[in-house]
Amino acid sequence: MQLTSHQYAAATHTQGHARVIAVAGSGKTSTLIERIHQLLKRGADPRRITVLMYNKSAQQDFQQRLNSAQTADSLPLPEIRTFHSLGLRIYKSMVAWGALPAPATWKPMTRGQIDRQIIRLLRLHAPKEILESLGSNEFKEQLAEPMLTFWEFCKSRLLSPEIIFEELGFDQKKGYFIHVYHAFEEHRRQSGLITYADMLHTPVTTMLNNPALAEKFSNHMDHILVDEYQDIDDIQAELLSIIAGQRAQVMIIGDPDQCIYSFRGAVVEH
Repeated sequence: MQLTSHQYAAATHTQGHARVIAVAGSGKTSTLIERIHQLLKRGADPRRITVLMYNKSAQQDFQQRLNSAQTADSLPLPEIRTFHSLGLRIYKSMVAWGALPAPATWKPMTRGQIDRQIIRLLRLHAPKEILESLGSNEFKEQLAEPMLTFWEFCKSRLLSPEIIFEELGFDQKKGYFIHVYHAFEEHRRQSGLITYADMLHTPVTTMLNNPALAEKFSNHMDHILVDEYQDIDDIQAELLSIIAGQRAQVMIIGDPDQCIYSFRGAVVEH
């Protein structure tokens, strides 16, 4: 492909980590594909290159475009993954090694199941006088939706629920949100359930509490490319740090002005 000078600089970067600011319409995907081809042409082992995409649709689209752009030399291509699929693979390895208990099912709880469990626990833990004063719409707007936001932040940040509660500026009268979160986790563990967020949260927090275990997953990659980095959260950033170790050269690609998941815990400062 014909590259601009900026695209060429990103595609042919050779030394150390790199941060690439790529605004909409700047040819990010084409440049990232060329970056992979450049690495392979220089002899990089495709088994030691990981490309991380934000979600499944982005991963599938990029995989298709990378396959379509395959050059005549037909070099083997690296693995294209989402953060969650990488986290799940690590989770399953930890279970196989006995470092974590196996869930009753690997199928994550649906959003509906999470919502119903949150609502059940809110009705158990919220003060009776508050529950009696709220209609169904008010209950949803004032309790259920804020509690789900709190739950999502707890699953995406490396902070305690107590600190996150303060950080989000909740009224102290809603302190029972913290009890609801802990009760949800207790129910989930006892029932052998996982959520989509736990595919990342559980293995990452386990590795942080067990450095020797984390070492088993570090320093296997030579190159890691991460797309949409502006929407990364603490858990994803920590997973990337562990996987990269001291070996991998990491290239992050994104646009800090396009962070759209801060409401879920994305931290554009990363």
